Amino acid sequence: VTFSIGSWTCILFWLPIWVERTLGAGLNDKTIVLFISMLTHVFGSYSVGPLLKRYKRKPVLFASYFMSFLTAAFMYSYFHSYSIGVLFFASVLGYFFGIIPASLAIYFPELFSTKIRSTATGFCYSTGRIVSAVGVLYSGFLVQKFDGNIGQAAALMSIIFLIGAIVSLFIKETD
Repeated sequence: VTFSIGSWTCILFWLPIWVERTLGAGLNDKTIVLFISMLTHVFGSYSVGPLLKRYKRKPVLFASYFMSFLTAAFMYSYFHSYSIGVLFFASVLGYFFGIIPASLAIYFPELFSTKIRSTATGFCYSTGRIVSAVGVLYSGFLVQKFDGNIGQAAALMSIIFLIGAIVSLFIKETD
């Protein structure tokens, strides 16, 4: 749930709109920011294997959620005009955010016996998406409350990553 809500609010939907409307960047800059964020997301995903082998599941999930929180909260709060700093922080956010789904793709199947592994993993992902729909609906309401300021709404919604970090401290460790 925390991954899905964070994905919709802090990355996929609001990042390009924030870059254009709040920071005043053009279509090319908006496209570059989203491309760089998604490219580093891929690098984050590919780094998961070595990270999980060395540091286990809990610390990797905690660090990736926590760094996604710090990066998103800072980026959406600090920048008020487009600059290279936005591109840098969007890439950092993309990298740490990319670690989360790749870690979950490895972690979820390890929680269940072979007999129910596929069904249980699918249930976890699908339930997360259904529940996250409420968060996405709330996010639109939140933008209205901030008089259309997507940056303030996204900075507040980045707390969802902090919740994910806290939850990751209580998960079962697997190998």
